[in-house]
Amino acid sequence: MRSSLLSFSLAFFAISAQAAISTARLAYKNGDYEEAASLALAALSEQDPAAMDLLGDLFREGLGVRRDMETAFGWYEKAAQLDYLPALYRAGVYAHEGRGTPADPQRALRWILRASEIKNPGAQFDAGTVDWIGYRASEREDPHALFVLAKILQNGWGVVRDARGAAELYAAAAMEDHPLARINLGSMRLRGDGVGEDERSALGLFEKAAEQGFAIAQYNAGLLLSRERGPFMDKPRGKELLERAAAQGFTPALRELSR
Repeated sequence: MRSSLLSFSLAFFAISAQAAISTARLAYKNGDYEEAASLALAALSEQDPAAMDLLGDLFREGLGVRRDMETAFGWYEKAAQLDYLPALYRAGVYAHEGRGTPADPQRALRWILRASEIKNPGAQFDAGTVDWIGYRASEREDPHALFVLAKILQNGWGVVRDARGAAELYAAAAMEDHPLARINLGSMRLRGDGVGEDERSALGLFEKAAEQGFAIAQYNAGLLLSRERGPFMDKPRGKELLERAAAQGFTPALRELSR
């Protein structure tokens, strides 16, 4: 009996935390930002990474709380430490750009690579989460939300896979200078996944993200320029980009240079 009561109690708290973050998101949509912040804080009792991510949004935008990029980054990083995929990408981009934290490309790369290592990432994206990210993306104020929604559609996490829709969202985020969107859109154009195959366009996207300092983009562009892949071959430039990626500790670039 005692064991049953304990199990019921744990289930009750889990449901309460889930309900709190769902209600917090609804409050955000309705413009009740102080209530959204209060409910997100309540969900922290269960170490809910979605609540931490929402608090990051609120502090980033100064909605219901004071605007504070350092505090916003702190919440994103806490969620990232719990392997919450949207926060891993956000923390990676912000650490690279020095938004709310000193710029640290290698730390940024660790977060982004960690995102790619998450097992069963689709488990994080139930209907409510996808709806929330879609809402944030639809505002067109948050290229990161566009990027995450594109990633969801590209991989079919909690939704039917839609490569064309993913490519369109990546393109919208890329127009807002989102480096990871450029990298993923470039990869899709390189493979002809959801869009026409276009190596030159892919290279252009990789080079733009490479100039933003992202080692993955430097590596991708370096490979295309170093190998005999069409009329844009430029081995000296390719080697330079591979060396820049290697300088950030990007293992594939180190391997490529050692060949």
